[in-house]
Amino acid sequence: MEASTSKFRNQNDLTRTKRRSFCFQLVILRPSVARAARAFTGLTVNALGELAGVGSRTIHRLEHQGNVSDKALGKILGAFAEKGIVWMYDEFGRIEGMILRCAMNGNNYK
Repeated sequence: MEASTSKFRNQNDLTRTKRRSFCFQLVILRPSVARAARAFTGLTVNALGELAGVGSRTIHRLEHQGNVSDKALGKILGAFAEKGIVWMYDEFGRIEGMILRCAMNGNNYK
């Protein structure tokens, strides 16, 4: 794997990663999973952008192209976590789905 120097990266590209502290960090959030997570939380594109501290165009780019900066992706994942999203990963570290935290406890999501 080669280190990426690009500000933006395609979330679907497994060959480009960022190297930090002698380990590779790779988080892949497919556009379809991002859209589903937003639908589960009931957030609009604008509301998610405001909660995450990013622009609505960044949310749109994630949901349609999968291209966002690492910093923006971290903010978006944090916003989803605040709303109760727990990510499910495959063996390669790609996010393949999600569960609502309250659904795991048998409670109703509000």
